Amino acid sequence: MLKSKLKLINFRRCHRNQFFINFKLEQTKKKCERCGNELEINDLVIHHKTYDHECAFTESIELKRKVVRRGRIININPTVPDCEKCYYSNKESFLKCQELTQIVHNTCHFKLHLQNPKSIVSRIASTNSKKEGFTKTTSNKDFSNIKELLLKASSKNDFINSLRSCGYEFYLRGNTPGVERIEDCRRYRLKTIGLFEIYTQALAKWGIG
Repeated sequence: MLKSKLKLINFRRCHRNQFFINFKLEQTKKKCERCGNELEINDLVIHHKTYDHECAFTESIELKRKVVRRGRIININPTVPDCEKCYYSNKESFLKCQELTQIVHNTCHFKLHLQNPKSIVSRIASTNSKKEGFTKTTSNKDFSNIKELLLKASSKNDFINSLRSCGYEFYLRGNTPGVERIEDCRRYRLKTIGLFEIYTQALAKWGIG
């Protein structure tokens, strides 16, 4: 069940993978798949025709990005599916993900959703229901398990891998560490859930300054 959810989430995040985007640009000859006009690098977006599809991989990679916010440079490390690895090991599956997406202008993307306004309503309703469900089902036991993993892990990679087996992904937004529940992409900062000090102690134990 967990692996299936990972595959769904990976497909939903493929629009962040640069290899996936570059392949789409090459195949479409940098033309918008809605209006046919040329795409600009700062005016394009990957549109999912459906979200009801499972990526062949549960493997992911962490991007290294720097952005400027409020005059400060911060690091953002989003997790995305490893589309390049998928392409070379399971090309048929990679092409299926390509088939179920379109590369379009931002304005064309908006118009695609206007053509089917019910989809927007249903997605908002779905998001709200997931948040409500998360609030009802999440307990301190989840965070106690994460605390145990931090205390027992022999390295940061060991912690991250163990975390996934419990249904969570680790993320680092700037200098702020947190966990993201795989089921509904809900994020919690370690400081918010009372685990930041334990995480800091774990880093020292792992030899990470």
